[in-house]
This record gives sequence, structure tokens and C-alpha cells, in this order.
Amino acid sequence: MSQSDKLTRNKNKNKKRGTSLSERGPSYTPQTKVSTKDLNEKEQTKVETVAVDEPIIEYVPKPTSIKVNTDIKDRVNALSMIGVGDTQLEVIDTLIDYYIDGLPEETERKYSTQYEVYKDKTIRNLIKKK
Repeated sequence: MSQSDKLTRNKNKNKKRGTSLSERGPSYTPQTKVSTKDLNEKEQTKVETVAVDEPIIEYVPKPTSIKVNTDIKDRVNALSMIGVGDTQLEVIDTLIDYYIDGLPEETERKYSTQYEVYKDKTIRNLIKKK
């Protein structure tokens, strides 16, 4: 027998298929039947309970720092000393509010949108830390 005959020759060619069946175990049936309507009702009740269980987290500003040069720091301190605000925080808050009040309506709307995005990001970061 040549090498090519060995590769093309099918040893199982003469065997009959389906002569021996695998024996199966006992047939199992469910005790209770469930319809898709029942599943939809259960999913709706789960959604309602999940919505109630979520904690409500408020946006509470925390102290942080920003980098400014000494000129800006000195100007904020000078404004604080002449009574624009009792603290540097109050001076900066007053200046920001004054600036925002003078913005055109379209720009103020863009600012409000961006501010909400940053507040939401801060809240998400607080949730991750818990």
C-alpha cells in the first residue's frame, strides 16, 4: 500500500451508521410552567424595587486647590482686604457670579450646561469612592 492510499482510504466507509443508539437517561419535565407574560411582570417589579433602593447623593462642594500665579493671589488678597469678601473663597465666588451675570444668554446657557456636567462628574467620583 502506498502512502497516498493510506491518506485517502476511509476505514469507516463500510460501517453502517445508526446501528447502535446511545441510551438516554430518564426524561425530565418542569413541575411548573412559566409563560413570557409572567417573566415580563417579574421584570417590571424588579425595576421598581431597584429604582427605590438607589441612594440619592447631593452635590456638596468640598475644599480644593487650583494653581494660580502670585499676581492673581495678591489681587484676590487685596480685594479681600478692601471688603469685597471676608475670605479668598468669597472674593472668587463674587467675581465669578459677577462675570456670569454679565454673559450673553447663549454663553450663560453653555456655562450652565458645562457646570452641570462637572457637578455630575464629581458626584460619580464620590459614588466610586464609596
